[in-house]
Amino acid sequence: MLKPVLAMAAGLCVCLSAGAVTLPEVPANGSALEDLDRNVFQCRAADQLTQCRRRGKPSDQIAGESVFEIVLSYRENTLVRTVFTFSEARLDQFVEQLSRQLGAPAAGSEGLKAGMGGVFENRYYVWNRGGKAWFVEQYFERITDSALWMMSDSELDRLFAERERQRVRGARDL
Repeated sequence: MLKPVLAMAAGLCVCLSAGAVTLPEVPANGSALEDLDRNVFQCRAADQLTQCRRRGKPSDQIAGESVFEIVLSYRENTLVRTVFTFSEARLDQFVEQLSRQLGAPAAGSEGLKAGMGGVFENRYYVWNRGGKAWFVEQYFERITDSALWMMSDSELDRLFAERERQRVRGARDL
Protein backbone atom coordinates (compact mmCIF):
# COMPACT_ATOMS: atom_id res chain seq x y z
CA MET A 1 0.00 0.00 0.00
CA LEU A 2 1.48 3.36 -1.02
CA LYS A 3 0.91 6.53 1.01
CA PRO A 4 2.09 10.07 0.27
CA VAL A 5 5.43 10.88 1.81
CA LEU A 6 3.80 14.00 3.24
CA ALA A 7 2.41 11.73 5.96
CA MET A 8 6.03 11.29 7.01
CA ALA A 9 6.53 15.03 7.22
CA ALA A 10 3.27 16.05 8.85
CA GLY A 11 4.92 18.93 10.65
CA LEU A 12 5.95 20.39 7.29
CA CYS A 13 2.55 20.40 5.61
CA VAL A 14 1.87 23.99 6.62
CA CYS A 15 5.04 25.02 4.80
CA LEU A 16 4.14 23.28 1.56
CA SER A 17 1.68 25.60 -0.12
CA ALA A 18 -0.51 24.91 -3.13
CA GLY A 19 1.63 22.25 -4.75
CA ALA A 20 4.83 24.32 -4.91
CA VAL A 21 6.72 21.32 -3.53
CA THR A 22 5.26 18.02 -4.62
CA LEU A 23 6.70 14.66 -3.64
CA PRO A 24 6.39 11.22 -5.23
CA GLU A 25 4.32 8.66 -3.41
CA VAL A 26 6.26 6.30 -1.16
CA PRO A 27 5.41 4.34 1.98
CA ALA A 28 4.99 6.51 5.07
CA ASN A 29 7.71 6.74 7.69
CA GLY A 30 7.44 3.80 10.09
CA SER A 31 5.81 1.45 7.56
CA ALA A 32 6.98 -2.17 7.57
CA LEU A 33 9.34 -3.69 5.02
CA GLU A 34 7.02 -6.63 4.37
CA ASP A 35 4.34 -4.19 3.15
CA LEU A 36 6.59 -2.86 0.37
CA ASP A 37 5.66 -3.76 -3.21
CA ARG A 38 8.66 -5.84 -4.39
CA ASN A 39 7.45 -5.50 -7.98
CA VAL A 40 8.22 -1.79 -7.74
CA PHE A 41 11.19 -1.63 -5.33
CA GLN A 42 14.31 -3.82 -5.41
CA CYS A 43 15.83 -4.40 -1.98
CA ARG A 44 19.20 -5.47 -0.58
CA ALA A 45 20.93 -5.42 2.79
CA ALA A 46 23.45 -2.59 3.17
CA ASP A 47 25.33 -2.16 6.45
CA GLN A 48 22.71 -2.28 9.22
CA LEU A 49 19.91 -1.22 6.90
CA THR A 50 17.87 -2.76 4.12
CA GLN A 51 17.76 -0.39 1.16
CA CYS A 52 14.95 -0.59 -1.37
CA ARG A 53 15.21 1.38 -4.62
CA ARG A 54 13.18 2.28 -7.64
CA ARG A 55 13.93 4.51 -10.62
CA GLY A 56 12.06 7.78 -10.88
CA LYS A 57 9.04 8.05 -13.16
CA PRO A 58 8.31 11.11 -15.33
CA SER A 59 5.66 12.15 -12.78
CA ASP A 60 8.14 12.00 -9.87
CA GLN A 61 9.11 15.62 -9.17
CA ILE A 62 10.22 17.61 -6.14
CA ALA A 63 10.12 21.40 -6.23
CA GLY A 64 10.00 21.20 -10.03
CA GLU A 65 13.00 18.88 -10.27
CA SER A 66 12.82 15.40 -11.79
CA VAL A 67 13.55 12.56 -9.37
CA PHE A 68 16.14 10.08 -10.70
CA GLU A 69 15.70 7.46 -7.97
CA ILE A 70 13.89 6.84 -4.69
CA VAL A 71 15.75 4.97 -1.94
CA LEU A 72 13.94 3.69 1.15
CA SER A 73 16.03 2.60 4.15
CA TYR A 74 14.62 0.15 6.68
CA ARG A 75 16.06 -0.72 10.08
CA GLU A 76 14.58 -3.63 12.01
CA ASN A 77 11.76 -3.90 9.44
CA THR A 78 10.72 -0.22 9.82
CA LEU A 79 11.15 2.60 7.29
CA VAL A 80 13.50 5.19 8.82
CA ARG A 81 14.86 7.20 5.84
CA THR A 82 13.57 8.22 2.42
CA VAL A 83 15.93 9.64 -0.22
CA PHE A 84 14.99 11.33 -3.49
CA THR A 85 17.87 11.93 -5.94
CA PHE A 86 17.96 14.68 -8.55
CA SER A 87 20.48 16.43 -10.81
CA GLU A 88 23.45 17.98 -9.00
CA ALA A 89 23.43 20.73 -11.63
CA ARG A 90 20.08 21.89 -10.18
CA LEU A 91 21.14 21.90 -6.50
CA ASP A 92 21.18 25.68 -6.01
CA GLN A 93 17.73 26.15 -7.56
CA PHE A 94 16.38 23.25 -5.51
CA VAL A 95 17.72 24.68 -2.23
CA GLU A 96 16.28 28.11 -3.14
CA GLN A 97 12.85 26.58 -3.76
CA LEU A 98 12.88 24.64 -0.48
CA SER A 99 14.13 27.71 1.39
CA ARG A 100 11.16 29.72 0.10
CA GLN A 101 8.87 27.02 1.50
CA LEU A 102 10.70 26.02 4.69
CA GLY A 103 12.81 29.05 5.63
CA ALA A 104 16.56 29.32 5.86
CA PRO A 105 18.37 26.00 6.35
CA ALA A 106 21.38 25.23 8.49
CA ALA A 107 24.27 24.75 6.07
CA GLY A 108 27.53 22.85 6.26
CA SER A 109 30.01 20.82 4.29
CA GLU A 110 32.17 17.73 4.55
CA GLY A 111 35.18 16.37 2.72
CA LEU A 112 34.60 13.55 0.23
CA LYS A 113 37.10 11.32 -1.56
CA ALA A 114 36.24 10.20 -5.08
CA GLY A 115 38.77 7.59 -6.18
CA MET A 116 41.85 9.23 -7.67
CA GLY A 117 40.08 12.60 -7.83
CA GLY A 118 41.31 13.71 -4.43
CA VAL A 119 39.20 15.33 -1.72
CA PHE A 120 36.43 17.78 -2.56
CA GLU A 121 33.62 19.53 -0.71
CA ASN A 122 30.11 18.09 -0.29
CA ARG A 123 27.75 20.94 0.63
CA TYR A 124 24.63 20.14 2.65
CA TYR A 125 21.55 21.90 4.02
CA VAL A 126 19.24 20.88 6.88
CA TRP A 127 15.72 21.98 7.77
CA ASN A 128 14.33 20.71 11.11
CA ARG A 129 10.61 21.08 11.72
CA GLY A 130 8.58 19.36 14.44
CA GLY A 131 10.96 16.42 14.96
CA LYS A 132 11.35 15.86 11.21
CA ALA A 133 14.45 16.64 9.19
CA TRP A 134 14.90 17.44 5.52
CA PHE A 135 18.56 17.01 4.56
CA VAL A 136 19.80 18.03 1.10
CA GLU A 137 23.32 17.13 0.02
CA GLN A 138 25.23 18.06 -3.08
CA TYR A 139 26.65 14.59 -3.81
CA PHE A 140 24.78 11.34 -3.21
CA GLU A 141 26.64 8.17 -4.29
CA ARG A 142 28.03 9.88 -7.43
CA ILE A 143 29.06 13.40 -8.41
CA THR A 144 26.15 13.86 -10.82
CA ASP A 145 23.42 13.27 -8.21
CA SER A 146 22.19 15.39 -5.32
CA ALA A 147 19.66 14.11 -2.80
CA LEU A 148 16.85 15.12 -0.50
CA TRP A 149 16.69 12.90 2.60
CA MET A 150 13.59 12.83 4.81
CA MET A 151 13.80 11.35 8.31
CA SER A 152 13.35 12.11 11.99
CA ASP A 153 15.74 14.45 13.78
CA SER A 154 17.13 11.49 15.75
CA GLU A 155 17.71 9.52 12.54
CA LEU A 156 19.59 12.49 11.07
CA ASP A 157 21.82 12.51 14.16
CA ARG A 158 22.42 8.79 13.59
CA LEU A 159 23.30 9.42 9.91
CA PHE A 160 25.83 12.11 10.85
CA ALA A 161 27.37 9.80 13.48
CA GLU A 162 27.67 7.01 10.86
CA ARG A 163 29.37 9.40 8.47
CA GLU A 164 31.76 10.61 11.16
CA ARG A 165 32.89 7.00 11.75
CA GLN A 166 33.53 6.61 7.99
CA ARG A 167 35.97 9.54 7.82
CA VAL A 168 39.65 8.87 7.22
CA ARG A 169 41.93 11.89 7.50
CA GLY A 170 38.94 14.24 7.49
CA ALA A 171 37.13 12.83 4.44
CA ARG A 172 34.84 9.91 3.70
CA ASP A 173 34.53 7.93 0.47
CA LEU A 174 31.79 8.86 -1.97
